[in-house]
Amino acid sequence: MKFIKGPKELNVPNMYVNEAGAFYYKFRINGRTGCLRKLDARTPPIARQEAERKQSSHDAARNELIDPRTGAVYADPFAASVVERIDSPTTIAAIVAAWRAAGWPEFGSLRPLPFEKREEYEAVMSKAVEFFADYEAEDLTQKSLDDFFSWRTKDARPGTLLRSVDMALNKLSAMLTWAKRREIIRHNPIRSKIKYQQGADVQHCTEFMPRSDEELHKLASFFFDGSPTSEVLGWQLLFEAYTGCRTGEILKLRMDANEGEAGFVNWALGNIYVNRAKGGRFPYVVLEQVEGHSPLVDLIKAHREWHRANFNGSPWYFPSRYDRNGDGHVSKGALSKALKRATKELNLPRRTSHGLRAFYVRTCRSLGLDDTEISIRLGHRSGVALIEQTYGEAEPNWRGKGLQDWMPEGQPAYGSFTFSFTDSLRLTATSVLH
Repeated sequence: MKFIKGPKELNVPNMYVNEAGAFYYKFRINGRTGCLRKLDARTPPIARQEAERKQSSHDAARNELIDPRTGAVYADPFAASVVERIDSPTTIAAIVAAWRAAGWPEFGSLRPLPFEKREEYEAVMSKAVEFFADYEAEDLTQKSLDDFFSWRTKDARPGTLLRSVDMALNKLSAMLTWAKRREIIRHNPIRSKIKYQQGADVQHCTEFMPRSDEELHKLASFFFDGSPTSEVLGWQLLFEAYTGCRTGEILKLRMDANEGEAGFVNWALGNIYVNRAKGGRFPYVVLEQVEGHSPLVDLIKAHREWHRANFNGSPWYFPSRYDRNGDGHVSKGALSKALKRATKELNLPRRTSHGLRAFYVRTCRSLGLDDTEISIRLGHRSGVALIEQTYGEAEPNWRGKGLQDWMPEGQPAYGSFTFSFTDSLRLTATSVLH
């Protein structure tokens, strides 16, 4: 539907006329502004009166006011039984539908999003799409975004969901940029917008990392309780801390990987292949973190023996509790959820899965690696600046002092129990490594 006149030409706010001469008005319905509805009137003055009357009746009905003429609650002119929604191809709902129909193209390159990213985008945008569905895209303003923020955080604890709101609006803005590129709309009105989570309010992942290698293995030992379904999280925790990989990267590792596939260990070149998330570079994790120091090698060997004993039919490094036949890996949020329970029982501060990435950075610095090298190993494209922004500058008298590595003073967490084999042979983790 194309409008030939708008508020400026008609001198009536929120009023539009299409090519057929029909009048439309953007009402505020159930607290949402920008809801487009067709009017019966055929002239601007009558159309304005009709719009004002309907808006007034809707507001009265929403507040359950009594109509003195009938003695009953005002009738809502926008009830579903009274009027159908009029969709425009430039509403947020229509643009989202067009994006999906086009095959979920990336907003910049127009290439289809990978299947695993489609659900992620949909989940991030879902609340914004729900709220803004009836809004005309070009009429979005900072006030509209503020209304969404108030709606989204209404029942949340103060200071929470800020990042969630920003991420949703970022994705929405990117989609509008795509719509502009495809000439669905003329401009993206929220390209420049205010962030709700300010830098000073951000809790960096360094606040949620283990403070020592001893604490790291204490947490892992909590999961090594003799139950394979719990132990898998202990292994995941150690792999994340030893490699610096994100959870999504770690969970893609497969035992049956071929060269160039996530999980393939190239012993000759001394690395393990990973699929970097967020467009990261350098898809390898080196096995020897510094010369003569390679605890990741021992971790991989011990993990393989454990895996062979407990999940030999699964191709995943970290199988789910239901996976005995290769059906799937543990869920993305399982470790962080389990860490809440572990830290509570161990009387430790809050620790998160992403905090393990910060632990990796801090440990690399302790062993003498500079931030440029650490950035490469994490797969960052932004270099040192992002390392310092995300993980802070190195602590005084820390870099190269060897005050922390990945191994505790005593035996590692995975050496504190024995592996159960189907033939009842029991080997300690120490004997497995030799």
